[in-house]
Amino acid sequence: MEEHSQDHAGATVDIDPTGVLSKKQYLIDMPRILAEATDSDLPLAMLFVDIDEFKKVNEQVGHGDADEVLRLIASGAYKSVGNKGKVYLYGGDEFAVLLANHSLEEATAVAERLHSEYSKLQYPKSITVTVTIGVSAWPIPVKDIQMLFKVADDLLLEGKEKGQRNKVHVASTAKTDSIGADEWRLTMTL
Repeated sequence: MEEHSQDHAGATVDIDPTGVLSKKQYLIDMPRILAEATDSDLPLAMLFVDIDEFKKVNEQVGHGDADEVLRLIASGAYKSVGNKGKVYLYGGDEFAVLLANHSLEEATAVAERLHSEYSKLQYPKSITVTVTIGVSAWPIPVKDIQMLFKVADDLLLEGKEKGQRNKVHVASTAKTDSIGADEWRLTMTL
């Protein structure tokens, strides 16, 4: 069940039970955030965070402790981003992190720090939890701001399909042109 809270401007926002913004709020915020980025011509970055094999985590510790894992991941993202971005629970075990005025390099540093912090958390029943993160940024390397989410999500999914879980996957800037709708390349950092 979603909760409602007042942000600093007095507007009602939807907060997910994990303590971060809901997917509903993401869908409300995204058009405004994209417009602000393009109007100001300032970079915008996206991290897409997915808990690796969350179904197995659920089976190992049960739903109550699995929910605690979600809260720990959400809290870690929120603390890491602070007022520099917004954290949304996008799906069951997937978080979207929007970082205004962050280049790809800056967003990658945030993702790597977040990835490292997650590896140090104490999870229920001492289980091991890992995350995979996809990172994209506009206007470099993603030239179509509408593709920001798709590129971050595709990077994450491609990495997982190749067995490269528990890593940060970053859109490449190696090409001379910026990345368009269907052209991006997977690179990794630890």
